[in-house]
Amino acid sequence: MEKIKISPSLVKVISEDLNQKLTSNHISNVTIVNSSDIVLTFSFYRKEKLFISLRNNSPYIALLENIDSLPTMENGFSSKLRQQIRDSFILGVEQINEDNIICFHLRVNRDGNYIDKDMYIELISHHPLLLVINKEDDAILFATHYDEEERKIILKEKYVLPEKHFTFISEYNDLMQAYKYANNLYKNSLILRKKEKFAKIFKYLEKRKKTLNKKLNVLNDEIYHGNMDLIYKDLGDACYSMELDDLKDYYASLNRKYDEGLSQSDNAQMAFKRYKKAKSKIVNANEQLEKAREEINYIEHLYTQTQFASEEDMLQMEHELFKHEKVSNRKNKTEPTKFKPYVYKGDGFKILFGKNDLQNEYLTFKVASYKDYFLHIHNYPGAHVILQGDKIGNKELELAAQVALLLSNKQDGDVSYAKVKDCKKGNKTGLVILKSYQLIHIKNINKEAKEILKNASKN
Repeated sequence: MEKIKISPSLVKVISEDLNQKLTSNHISNVTIVNSSDIVLTFSFYRKEKLFISLRNNSPYIALLENIDSLPTMENGFSSKLRQQIRDSFILGVEQINEDNIICFHLRVNRDGNYIDKDMYIELISHHPLLLVINKEDDAILFATHYDEEERKIILKEKYVLPEKHFTFISEYNDLMQAYKYANNLYKNSLILRKKEKFAKIFKYLEKRKKTLNKKLNVLNDEIYHGNMDLIYKDLGDACYSMELDDLKDYYASLNRKYDEGLSQSDNAQMAFKRYKKAKSKIVNANEQLEKAREEINYIEHLYTQTQFASEEDMLQMEHELFKHEKVSNRKNKTEPTKFKPYVYKGDGFKILFGKNDLQNEYLTFKVASYKDYFLHIHNYPGAHVILQGDKIGNKELELAAQVALLLSNKQDGDVSYAKVKDCKKGNKTGLVILKSYQLIHIKNINKEAKEILKNASKN
């Protein structure tokens, strides 16, 4: 979809639409989605919610349908903004100064006293701002940013409109397309919310991945130099078979130094010693390399989990990752207890899956029956998928296998499947050892599998 920027012509159309739909409503709820995005809910007009994005380079405003309720994010301005505008009665909405500015005229009842306020939303690129102004004296009651360099935005000081600033010259005013485009912005807003709310997880994953990649470079370097030193076996043999002058030339041709202070026999022993050391280094480095690669795959698996996880799923992941920390050091101190998996009910079958390791383990070893099918992407960390039903055929198995691949962010590949009775717990949460299994190869993912992932819900 074409990228749409807010322009004065579009602001005019949006403000007229907001005025028509929202006038005579109360602002019933204020939800801080993340550090730059806000959602307003209204008392009577409930078909849509107002999405306000104050992102620095692309501010936006739009009414959106089908927005699920979210708990507000607590940050520096959340409670103050809610205090200023929640339960406000909307007297009207208008565009200001034919610019990228929308003003909500509000009336607030505080203990029987009516206070008129204006909420200005300045959708100016690189300088977005939301302010609440006392109508009586134009004093600033709230602003998302204070003490800007170009304009002095100071609490209780008089509000002055910014200079007319056309952020984008365009006569674009297609309201329907603009609101449709805003749905994608809102999806990105939820991704940003997740990254901010669970920053500890993402910082840990990024740091661990960076450390492991450095380790791979060191180990590969050790293997390279170890392989170079395998030549010492030939040098050791040469010490017993070549004349001294020829031996020195041979050492020189390989950029190795012959120790003239030692006998040929002692040089041979030194060469064999260095060969054994190099061989041991290579074996050890390869073992460490394999472990590092496995952990990198696991980190990638956790990244994939974050893409599909709800906030409840993320909270469980956080507690699992940092379970060895003292409770007092945790941001979220309440232990999550509901590890229920996601369930999709088909015609005569069910597909169940987890979105984190706690759910995966709970699903396979607490929920699943011994006669159910267990599916998992082959030789790679991934979600547990359980297939239940009295009459399971190839079609159902392929569908469940596709779900397993999707949950690992793959579009094709091999999936292992076995009866749950052949599953054994591994030595860490979510790890399963299969006593026996079969493979099913998936060439592509069909629409039905994607719909299962989208529509599955918890029991």
